[in-house]
Amino acid sequence: MSLLKPHQEYLVGRGFRFPGNGDAELDYQKLAEILINPDENLTCDLGEALYTIDQLSRVEYLDDLLEMARARDIDTGPGDVTTADLAVRIWLNDRRALERLEGARHLDTKKRFEYFRSPKAGPGIPPWQLPDDLSRLDRDLSAWFEARKRGRGAKVFAYPSEDEVYFLIAHGLPYCRVPSHENGQLSSVFFRPGRHDLVVYSAAANELRVNATTAAEMDLYVEQFGLHLFGAADYFACAEKYTLEPLRQKGRDALQCADIEGIEAVKLHSIEYDWGVGIQRIEADRGADLFDHDHLQSILFPEEPRILRVRLEIRFARSRKSKVIGIRPPNIVEYNRGTEAPLVDELLQKRGLAHVNGRCHLRVTKRLPFRLIYELPSQAR
Repeated sequence: MSLLKPHQEYLVGRGFRFPGNGDAELDYQKLAEILINPDENLTCDLGEALYTIDQLSRVEYLDDLLEMARARDIDTGPGDVTTADLAVRIWLNDRRALERLEGARHLDTKKRFEYFRSPKAGPGIPPWQLPDDLSRLDRDLSAWFEARKRGRGAKVFAYPSEDEVYFLIAHGLPYCRVPSHENGQLSSVFFRPGRHDLVVYSAAANELRVNATTAAEMDLYVEQFGLHLFGAADYFACAEKYTLEPLRQKGRDALQCADIEGIEAVKLHSIEYDWGVGIQRIEADRGADLFDHDHLQSILFPEEPRILRVRLEIRFARSRKSKVIGIRPPNIVEYNRGTEAPLVDELLQKRGLAHVNGRCHLRVTKRLPFRLIYELPSQAR
């Protein structure tokens, strides 16, 4: 009842009757009908509460919820309490803690990152020395999103580890309209979707890696995290992380991995070329290697056109499946990092495909808002 009471006006308006002193129990059937079929008047707070609690109601979250409740002296209820019941108890006492736990589900879902380094050589500030209070960062991000028609209320959740801090940014997107069908009538639903972006600070490399939708959002995070965590908007000024020159100069030798325990083989899976008017890709069959054809070396890495991206297929010692990673200079890598990420980082650094320190090309903050991409006709390839 404590969860529903703040939204009594909406629920009563939909026909739900709150029990009085003489009523034995809630009308669960009517309540379920309302919540399963919400209308446009559903309050944002109730919708957010129901979504978050539902996402954490599976049994695999029970131990996390119990630990969270006990750390905050929240009563965990009787022995027959369900995972959803426990999530409700925590929501009513510490909403942000439950939102933070729900947000952690998104940390391993991002695959495409742009990297931005500090010009300062050596490691950066360790995670435990970073500011704990992110309220000013929340405020400035929220103001930016509101000014650009994405709504108010951006929230930053921090997930620190020994050498890295994951920052999950929850924010709104521009309003959208989708067709709907209600009571036999065609209509439309007008709503604001939500989005989770990810910024990861690595103390060892003194760099950020950022997953965001637009170039403007990417620039926003680089500047605002530099300003609020390190005192300078241009703290992460270097936008050069990756290079493909070792592949051009050394060929297959640039992918040797005998000195990296945990990686069994690395193959050149595909190459994309930017002709200026379109993109051309040469791709090997799964499990094959473009370097198997030595006579193609000069063709694969010509002086022109510009090489836009390569994909490497990596087979790990403890995995039945290989993983394909994309590298797009100067600062983009694309793959699901997971537990193999340290091995991939080690490979790219030892083979010279990733800069640890070195040249610092300043990032470009004014980029074109669009780009035309299409495949070249077969006769032009």
